[in-house]
Amino acid sequence: SNGLMVSFIPVQQAPLEKWCHDFGLPPVLVDRLIAEEFSDPAELAELPGEDITVLVQGMKLGPKARFLGAVRKLRPTSQREEEENVEKEEAVEKEKEGDTKEEEKEERVEEVEKEK
Repeated sequence: SNGLMVSFIPVQQAPLEKWCHDFGLPPVLVDRLIAEEFSDPAELAELPGEDITVLVQGMKLGPKARFLGAVRKLRPTSQREEEENVEKEEAVEKEKEGDTKEEEKEERVEEVEKEK
C-alpha cells in the first residue's frame, strides 16, 4: 500500500461536499448537513433564516458568513430581493431615527440661542 487513503463519498454526500468545497466551507459543515439529512444544497434555500443560523452555531465568523452568503445565492432572485429590501428598510428606519435626533438637537440649539 502506498499510504494513500481513498475515501468513497456516499452519493448522498457528493453534491453537499462539492458545494461546501466550492464556497470554502469547512468539512464539519458537510457532516452537520448530512447529520440533518440534507442531500442537496438546494434544500437549504427552503429554510427560514433561524434554521440556517442553527447549522453554523459555534463556528468561526468567516465560515458562518460564507455559508450564509452561499445559501442566499441558492434562493430565487425574487426571494433574495425581498430579503434585501427588508434589510434596506430596516436600515432606513434606523437612519430616520438618527435624523430625528439630529433635528431635535438643532432645535434645542436654536431655542438656547433665542433665550440669550
